[in-house]
Amino acid sequence: MKKAILATKVGMTQIFNADGVLVPVTVLEAGPCSVTQIKTVENDGYSAVQVAYADKKEKVVSKDANGKKEIRNRHGVNKAQMGHFAKAGVSGKRYVREFKFENADEYKLGDVIKADIFAEGDKIDATAISKGKGFQGAIKRLGQHRGPMAHGSKFHRHQGSNGACSDPSKVFKGKGMPGTGGGEPGDLLLKVTVGTRPGYERKGSDVYTTISIPYTTAVFGGEATVPTLYGNVICKIREGMQSGSKIRLRGKGIVSMKNPSIRGDQYVTIQIQVPQNLNYTAKEKLHEYARACGLERSNANGSHVA
Repeated sequence: MKKAILATKVGMTQIFNADGVLVPVTVLEAGPCSVTQIKTVENDGYSAVQVAYADKKEKVVSKDANGKKEIRNRHGVNKAQMGHFAKAGVSGKRYVREFKFENADEYKLGDVIKADIFAEGDKIDATAISKGKGFQGAIKRLGQHRGPMAHGSKFHRHQGSNGACSDPSKVFKGKGMPGTGGGEPGDLLLKVTVGTRPGYERKGSDVYTTISIPYTTAVFGGEATVPTLYGNVICKIREGMQSGSKIRLRGKGIVSMKNPSIRGDQYVTIQIQVPQNLNYTAKEKLHEYARACGLERSNANGSHVA
Protein backbone atom coordinates (compact mmCIF):
# COMPACT_ATOMS: atom_id res chain seq x y z
CA MET A 1 0.00 0.00 0.00
CA LYS A 2 1.28 3.45 -0.92
CA LYS A 3 2.41 5.69 1.95
CA ALA A 4 3.54 9.31 1.75
CA ILE A 5 4.36 12.28 3.95
CA LEU A 6 5.82 15.78 3.68
CA ALA A 7 9.15 16.49 5.35
CA THR A 8 11.75 19.22 5.80
CA LYS A 9 15.48 18.65 5.60
CA VAL A 10 17.10 19.48 8.94
CA GLY A 11 20.68 18.86 7.92
CA MET A 12 23.41 16.25 7.61
CA THR A 13 25.00 14.12 10.30
CA GLN A 14 26.70 10.76 10.64
CA ILE A 15 26.02 7.55 12.53
CA PHE A 16 27.73 4.21 13.14
CA ASN A 17 25.93 1.18 11.71
CA ALA A 18 25.86 -2.28 13.28
CA ASP A 19 29.26 -3.10 11.75
CA GLY A 20 30.87 0.02 13.24
CA VAL A 21 31.14 1.80 9.87
CA LEU A 22 30.60 5.57 9.88
CA VAL A 23 27.74 6.41 7.50
CA PRO A 24 26.66 9.92 6.44
CA VAL A 25 22.91 10.41 6.81
CA THR A 26 20.34 13.08 5.97
CA VAL A 27 18.10 14.17 8.84
CA LEU A 28 14.48 14.87 7.88
CA GLU A 29 11.69 16.15 10.07
CA ALA A 30 8.68 14.30 8.65
CA GLY A 31 5.19 15.54 9.45
CA PRO A 32 2.85 15.82 11.11
CA CYS A 33 0.63 16.44 8.08
CA SER A 34 -3.06 17.29 8.37
CA VAL A 35 -5.67 16.03 5.89
CA THR A 36 -7.43 19.11 4.48
CA GLN A 37 -9.50 17.64 1.63
CA ILE A 38 -10.63 14.29 0.25
CA LYS A 39 -10.77 14.17 -3.55
CA THR A 40 -13.42 11.79 -4.94
CA VAL A 41 -14.17 10.47 -8.41
CA GLU A 42 -17.73 11.83 -8.23
CA ASN A 43 -16.72 15.42 -7.43
CA ASP A 44 -13.21 15.77 -8.82
CA GLY A 45 -12.82 13.00 -11.36
CA TYR A 46 -10.07 11.22 -9.40
CA SER A 47 -9.38 9.89 -5.94
CA ALA A 48 -6.71 11.54 -3.77
CA VAL A 49 -5.93 12.94 -0.33
CA GLN A 50 -4.88 16.57 0.11
CA VAL A 51 -2.54 17.18 3.03
CA ALA A 52 -1.02 20.33 4.53
CA TYR A 53 2.27 20.73 6.36
CA ALA A 54 4.11 23.39 8.45
CA ASP A 55 2.22 26.14 10.25
CA LYS A 56 1.98 29.58 8.64
CA LYS A 57 0.57 32.82 10.04
CA GLU A 58 -2.64 34.31 8.70
CA LYS A 59 -2.57 37.46 6.58
CA VAL A 60 -4.46 40.20 8.45
CA VAL A 61 -5.83 43.28 6.68
CA SER A 62 -7.30 46.09 8.78
CA LYS A 63 -7.99 49.82 8.60
CA ASP A 64 -7.08 52.50 11.10
CA ALA A 65 -9.29 55.43 12.17
CA ASN A 66 -8.39 57.37 9.02
CA GLY A 67 -9.31 54.51 6.73
CA LYS A 68 -5.72 53.66 5.86
CA LYS A 69 -5.21 49.98 5.14
CA GLU A 70 -2.77 48.10 7.33
CA ILE A 71 -1.47 44.64 6.49
CA ARG A 72 0.17 42.25 8.91
CA ASN A 73 1.91 39.10 7.70
CA ARG A 74 1.76 40.25 4.09
CA HIS A 75 2.84 36.86 2.77
CA GLY A 76 0.68 34.87 5.18
CA VAL A 77 -2.36 32.69 4.52
CA ASN A 78 -5.19 34.69 2.90
CA LYS A 79 -8.91 34.50 3.74
CA ALA A 80 -9.77 32.00 1.01
CA GLN A 81 -7.06 29.61 2.13
CA MET A 82 -8.00 30.03 5.78
CA GLY A 83 -11.60 29.15 4.93
CA HIS A 84 -10.38 25.99 3.22
CA PHE A 85 -8.28 25.01 6.24
CA ALA A 86 -11.13 25.87 8.64
CA LYS A 87 -13.35 23.26 6.98
CA ALA A 88 -10.85 20.62 8.01
CA GLY A 89 -10.42 22.14 11.48
CA VAL A 90 -6.70 22.87 11.07
CA SER A 91 -4.64 26.04 11.35
CA GLY A 92 -3.02 27.84 8.41
CA LYS A 93 -0.36 25.79 6.64
CA ARG A 94 2.55 26.59 4.36
CA TYR A 95 2.62 23.57 2.04
CA VAL A 96 -0.34 21.81 0.44
CA ARG A 97 0.10 18.66 -1.65
CA GLU A 98 -1.98 15.75 -2.91
CA PHE A 99 -1.28 12.03 -2.65
CA LYS A 100 -3.14 9.38 -4.65
CA PHE A 101 -3.64 6.63 -2.10
CA GLU A 102 -5.42 3.36 -2.83
CA ASN A 103 -7.32 3.76 0.44
CA ALA A 104 -8.07 7.48 0.07
CA ASP A 105 -11.70 6.92 1.08
CA GLU A 106 -10.56 5.73 4.53
CA TYR A 107 -9.15 9.15 5.46
CA LYS A 108 -11.20 11.88 7.11
CA LEU A 109 -10.81 15.65 7.33
CA GLY A 110 -8.46 16.62 10.11
CA ASP A 111 -6.66 13.26 10.28
CA VAL A 112 -2.97 13.53 11.10
CA ILE A 113 -0.30 11.61 9.19
CA LYS A 114 2.89 11.05 11.18
CA ALA A 115 6.25 9.45 10.48
CA ASP A 116 5.21 6.27 12.30
CA ILE A 117 3.49 5.09 9.10
CA PHE A 118 6.95 3.92 7.98
CA ALA A 119 8.83 0.94 9.35
CA GLU A 120 12.51 0.18 9.46
CA GLY A 121 13.77 -1.10 6.11
CA ASP A 122 11.13 0.66 3.98
CA LYS A 123 12.37 2.06 0.66
CA ILE A 124 11.30 5.66 0.00
CA ASP A 125 11.31 7.75 -3.18
CA ALA A 126 11.96 11.30 -1.92
CA THR A 127 11.19 14.13 -4.34
CA ALA A 128 12.42 17.67 -3.65
CA ILE A 129 13.67 20.85 -5.28
CA SER A 130 17.44 20.99 -5.33
CA LYS A 131 19.35 23.99 -4.03
CA GLY A 132 19.52 26.83 -6.57
CA LYS A 133 23.08 27.70 -7.61
CA GLY A 134 22.49 30.62 -9.96
CA PHE A 135 24.01 30.90 -13.45
CA GLN A 136 26.76 28.31 -13.91
CA GLY A 137 29.17 27.33 -16.66
CA ALA A 138 29.02 24.06 -18.57
CA ILE A 139 31.85 22.50 -16.53
CA LYS A 140 30.10 22.85 -13.15
CA ARG A 141 26.57 22.50 -14.48
CA LEU A 142 27.05 19.52 -16.78
CA GLY A 143 30.45 18.13 -15.86
CA GLN A 144 32.08 18.96 -19.21
CA HIS A 145 35.87 18.91 -19.58
CA ARG A 146 38.04 21.99 -19.81
CA GLY A 147 40.71 22.73 -22.39
CA PRO A 148 44.48 23.00 -21.90
CA MET A 149 45.51 25.53 -19.26
CA ALA A 150 48.80 26.48 -20.92
CA HIS A 151 49.46 30.14 -21.82
CA GLY A 152 49.08 29.61 -25.57
CA SER A 153 45.72 27.88 -25.30
CA LYS A 154 42.75 29.95 -26.41
CA PHE A 155 40.31 27.53 -24.82
CA HIS A 156 40.27 27.03 -21.05
CA ARG A 157 36.75 26.83 -19.56
CA HIS A 158 34.86 28.07 -22.62
CA GLN A 159 31.76 26.35 -23.88
CA GLY A 160 33.33 25.03 -27.09
CA SER A 161 31.67 24.19 -30.38
CA ASN A 162 27.88 24.30 -30.56
CA GLY A 163 27.53 22.73 -34.01
CA ALA A 164 28.35 23.17 -37.71
CA CYS A 165 27.90 26.59 -39.36
CA SER A 166 26.23 26.23 -42.74
CA ASP A 167 24.72 22.81 -42.21
CA PRO A 168 22.47 22.42 -40.25
CA SER A 169 22.71 26.17 -39.44
CA LYS A 170 21.19 25.70 -36.02
CA VAL A 171 21.88 24.43 -32.53
CA PHE A 172 19.99 21.25 -31.75
CA LYS A 173 17.71 21.12 -28.75
CA GLY A 174 19.23 19.58 -25.66
CA LYS A 175 22.72 20.88 -26.36
CA GLY A 176 24.60 21.21 -23.07
CA MET A 177 25.27 24.89 -22.47
CA PRO A 178 25.77 27.25 -19.53
CA GLY A 179 22.65 28.19 -17.59
CA THR A 180 20.92 28.17 -14.24
CA GLY A 181 22.12 25.36 -12.01
CA GLY A 182 19.86 23.59 -9.52
CA GLY A 183 16.33 24.53 -8.59
CA GLU A 184 14.76 21.62 -10.49
CA PRO A 185 12.83 18.73 -8.94
CA GLY A 186 14.73 15.51 -8.57
CA ASP A 187 14.27 12.08 -7.00
CA LEU A 188 16.34 10.49 -4.27
CA LEU A 189 15.88 6.90 -3.16
CA LEU A 190 16.04 6.55 0.63
CA LYS A 191 16.01 3.66 3.04
CA VAL A 192 14.27 4.17 6.36
CA THR A 193 16.27 3.31 9.46
CA VAL A 194 14.32 3.59 12.70
CA GLY A 195 16.39 3.99 15.84
CA THR A 196 14.43 2.74 18.83
CA ARG A 197 14.62 5.03 21.85
CA PRO A 198 12.71 3.33 24.68
CA GLY A 199 12.01 5.55 27.63
CA TYR A 200 12.08 8.79 25.64
CA GLU A 201 9.11 11.10 25.08
CA ARG A 202 9.24 14.02 22.67
CA LYS A 203 7.34 17.30 22.98
CA GLY A 204 8.36 19.69 20.22
CA SER A 205 12.13 19.99 20.34
CA ASP A 206 12.32 18.89 23.99
CA VAL A 207 12.87 15.32 25.20
CA TYR A 208 11.55 13.84 28.45
CA THR A 209 12.95 10.76 30.19
CA THR A 210 13.11 9.14 33.64
CA ILE A 211 16.05 7.68 35.57
CA SER A 212 16.31 5.80 38.87
CA ILE A 213 18.90 6.62 41.52
CA PRO A 214 19.83 4.67 44.67
CA TYR A 215 18.28 5.66 47.98
CA THR A 216 21.69 6.58 49.42
CA THR A 217 22.48 8.89 46.49
CA ALA A 218 19.20 10.73 47.03
CA VAL A 219 19.95 11.16 50.75
CA PHE A 220 23.65 12.03 50.69
CA GLY A 221 23.95 13.41 47.15
CA GLY A 222 26.35 12.25 44.47
CA GLU A 223 26.40 11.69 40.73
CA ALA A 224 24.11 9.89 38.30
CA THR A 225 24.55 8.83 34.68
CA VAL A 226 21.83 10.17 32.38
CA PRO A 227 21.47 8.70 28.85
CA THR A 228 20.80 11.31 26.15
CA LEU A 229 20.40 11.26 22.38
CA TYR A 230 24.06 12.24 22.10
CA GLY A 231 25.60 9.91 24.70
CA ASN A 232 25.70 9.63 28.48
CA VAL A 233 25.97 12.70 30.72
CA ILE A 234 27.09 12.77 34.36
CA CYS A 235 24.75 14.90 36.52
CA LYS A 236 25.21 16.02 40.11
CA ILE A 237 22.51 14.95 42.58
CA ARG A 238 22.04 17.32 45.50
CA GLU A 239 21.43 16.09 49.05
CA GLY A 240 17.82 15.34 49.91
CA MET A 241 16.69 14.87 46.30
CA GLN A 242 13.00 13.93 46.25
CA SER A 243 11.33 11.47 43.93
CA GLY A 244 9.67 13.33 41.05
CA SER A 245 12.27 16.10 40.95
CA LYS A 246 13.36 17.23 37.48
CA ILE A 247 16.77 17.99 36.00
CA ARG A 248 17.12 20.14 32.88
CA LEU A 249 19.89 19.34 30.40
CA ARG A 250 20.28 22.25 27.99
CA GLY A 251 20.93 21.48 24.35
CA LYS A 252 20.32 17.73 24.64
CA GLY A 253 16.99 17.71 22.80
CA ILE A 254 15.97 17.57 19.12
CA VAL A 255 17.60 19.80 16.50
CA SER A 256 15.38 22.74 15.54
CA MET A 257 13.85 22.55 12.06
CA LYS A 258 14.17 26.30 11.45
CA ASN A 259 17.68 26.69 12.84
CA PRO A 260 19.85 23.55 12.85
CA SER A 261 22.30 25.23 15.23
CA ILE A 262 19.66 25.26 17.99
CA ARG A 263 18.64 22.18 19.99
CA GLY A 264 15.89 21.63 22.49
CA ASP A 265 16.41 20.56 26.09
CA GLN A 266 16.12 17.22 27.88
CA TYR A 267 14.10 17.03 31.09
CA VAL A 268 14.95 14.16 33.42
CA THR A 269 12.52 12.99 36.11
CA ILE A 270 14.16 11.42 39.17
CA GLN A 271 12.82 8.21 40.71
CA ILE A 272 14.32 6.89 43.96
CA GLN A 273 14.97 3.17 44.25
CA VAL A 274 13.47 1.89 47.50
CA PRO A 275 15.84 -0.61 49.18
CA GLN A 276 14.59 -4.21 49.37
CA ASN A 277 15.74 -7.38 51.19
CA LEU A 278 17.61 -5.43 53.86
CA ASN A 279 19.43 -7.33 56.58
CA TYR A 280 18.75 -6.76 60.29
CA THR A 281 21.55 -4.22 60.76
CA ALA A 282 20.43 -2.09 57.81
CA LYS A 283 16.82 -2.12 59.02
CA GLU A 284 17.88 -0.99 62.49
CA LYS A 285 19.87 1.86 60.97
CA LEU A 286 16.79 2.99 59.03
CA HIS A 287 14.65 2.78 62.18
CA GLU A 288 17.19 4.93 64.04
CA TYR A 289 17.02 7.48 61.23
CA ALA A 290 13.21 7.45 61.30
CA ARG A 291 13.14 7.92 65.09
CA ALA A 292 15.67 10.77 64.90
CA CYS A 293 13.43 12.51 62.38
CA GLY A 294 10.24 11.76 64.32
CA LEU A 295 8.88 9.59 61.52
CA GLU A 296 7.99 6.48 63.54
CA ARG A 297 6.80 5.37 66.98
CA SER A 298 6.92 2.12 68.92
CA ASN A 299 3.90 -0.04 69.91
CA ALA A 300 3.42 -1.57 73.31
CA ASN A 301 4.89 -4.87 72.10
CA GLY A 302 8.07 -3.03 70.98
CA SER A 303 7.43 -3.24 67.23
CA HIS A 304 8.12 -0.19 65.09
CA VAL A 305 5.33 1.70 63.31
CA ALA A 306 6.08 4.40 60.77
